[in-house]
Amino acid sequence: MKGYYALLSETKPEVEFEPGFEQRIENFLWYNIEPSFVPDGYGSYFKEKLGLTEQDAAHLVDEWNTTLSTGATVNARFARIITIGNSRFGIIETEDNDVYLVLQGNHTSFPHQVSVKGAGYRWAYLTDIMVLSDQVLYEILGLTPVEMASFREQW
Repeated sequence: MKGYYALLSETKPEVEFEPGFEQRIENFLWYNIEPSFVPDGYGSYFKEKLGLTEQDAAHLVDEWNTTLSTGATVNARFARIITIGNSRFGIIETEDNDVYLVLQGNHTSFPHQVSVKGAGYRWAYLTDIMVLSDQVLYEILGLTPVEMASFREQW
């Protein structure tokens, strides 16, 4: 979202799908956030959106506010955006020329991969070789065979 930052979590959390039922999410989550300071109580929001523990969520509040106060945010631009139907995948180049960050938006797929109850979106590290693998595109991005073909063509 224009004017927002993205918080990326490298945990694979358990997320509550409905009261009393949690399921492990087999992908990393990210979430949009306004570039403003957040109160201490905001940790519960991060906990929900990124599947964090109470301790990690409280630490993220401190880290986020410190990052903003020191101006240490990292600005990145998408090298390209892949569109499949209503779903978009933003590709960000990394310092390693063979590795890319792929931030996936509102793509609907399979229960172990979805973000639920307004939780964060999926993201992953991908390489050119990984994109050739049906298993990787299925497990990490939840793509169907038709979506895989479109993703590869635009990649």
